[in-house]
Amino acid sequence: MKNTEHFRDEFFRGAIEDHARAYEEHFGARLAGLYVCGSAHRNEAVPRVSDIDLQPFIRDTYGSEDEEWRKDAHERLVALYPSTDACCPARSVSTLMPGQDATGRTRDELIAQAFRFRLRYDATRVSGEDLIAGLRVVIPDARLCFESPLALVRFGAGESADNPTDFSLPSEPFLRVRKIARLAVLGGAYLLMHRGEFHGFAGEYVIGDLAESNPQWRAFLSRTADLYVSPPAEAAGDLHGYTAATLEWMNWIDSQMKEASNRALQ
Repeated sequence: MKNTEHFRDEFFRGAIEDHARAYEEHFGARLAGLYVCGSAHRNEAVPRVSDIDLQPFIRDTYGSEDEEWRKDAHERLVALYPSTDACCPARSVSTLMPGQDATGRTRDELIAQAFRFRLRYDATRVSGEDLIAGLRVVIPDARLCFESPLALVRFGAGESADNPTDFSLPSEPFLRVRKIARLAVLGGAYLLMHRGEFHGFAGEYVIGDLAESNPQWRAFLSRTADLYVSPPAEAAGDLHGYTAATLEWMNWIDSQMKEASNRALQ
C-alpha cells in the first residue's frame, strides 16, 4: 500500500486503506495498479456525502468469480464507510495501452488517452505499479471539456430551461451551492489548461493560480474557496447570488478562451 498519508481526512484515509487491502488480498499478483481519483484524491471529499472514485487495473481479465467477490466486498465495506460506494469492477491494464488487445482487436485510443490523462492529473496511486510510466499523456481540448460545466452553470442560473448535459445539480441548497462552486473551480482548471498552465484539478491550486494572475476575480475566488468543499450553513441563503456570480465567471472564461483561440488563428 502506498501514499495513504496523502489523504488528510481520517474517514477517507481509513476507507481507502481498507478498500486497497481488500483488492490486494483478492487479486494478489494479478493487481497491476490501484488508484484513487477525483475528489478524494484532491482532498475535497466530504464524509457521508462524497463517494470514492477507485480505479483498479489487473493484469488479466475480470471474471464472474471476481464479480461475486466484489459484491460481497462492497456490501461489507459500504456498511463500514457509508456513501463511499468504492468497490468497483477492475479493468484490464491493457485499457491504458495503445495498439491491440489479446484478441487482436484494436483498442479505443481515445479511451486509453482519457484514462492516462486522469491517472496523471487527477489520481493518487495506492497500490501496484506506476501504470502510465513511459506512456504518452495527451492534454485534451480545454474548450471542448469546458462546454459541459458552462452549460450546467447556465442551466443552474436559469439562463436555459433545459439541462443539455449528462450531469445534474442537487436540489438541496447546501449540496447545490457546493456543486456550483466546484463547477467554478473546474472552469478555472480548464482556463489554465487552455493557457498551457494546467497542473491538476485541485481547487487549492487552481484558485491560487488564477487569483494571482486575475486580481479582478480575487473576491469571487476567495468566496469560492470557502464553498467548494464544505460550505458554511449560511451559504445556502445566498445560493441565487453566488450562482449568478459563477455564471459571470464562467462566461468570462468562455470569452478568454475564444479570444485566445482567435489570436492563435491570426
